[in-house]
Amino acid sequence: MRPFEGSPFESDVKPGLEAVAKSDYRARISIERRGNLGIAVSSVDIDSSMRAKFPQEPRWDYGIWLGGAKPKIVYVEAHKAESGEVDLVLKKQSWLKSLLVGIELPESRWYWLATGKNKIPPQSAQMRRLYLAGIRLETRTIVLN
Repeated sequence: MRPFEGSPFESDVKPGLEAVAKSDYRARISIERRGNLGIAVSSVDIDSSMRAKFPQEPRWDYGIWLGGAKPKIVYVEAHKAESGEVDLVLKKQSWLKSLLVGIELPESRWYWLATGKNKIPPQSAQMRRLYLAGIRLETRTIVLN
């Protein structure tokens, strides 16, 4: 299977983390390699790729493909971490999930990469909503394996 095969943004996939546009975001995503085995990594800037087709939709930022015997996809949204932004991030996730309905892709994980300081209290209703949606809020570095 090719990275993001069958998705509407398949043609925009780049090698490594090239599609993660801002170097400060790229520096906060770490790929953990196991032993001598390398992981084939590809990425796509979903937001840029889908902007012309869905200009008014709340688009998710990035998809990262971790290849290997059992490929995985990690979806990353770089966004300010404030309680008032939780609804928007959840809408972005919902939009992407609906865009990918019927497309057979590997297991996926969801991350919100906080830009700036985290202002969402850990025991808040907003944090619980993220947890229930399967979105993990990261304030420092996302370690992928």
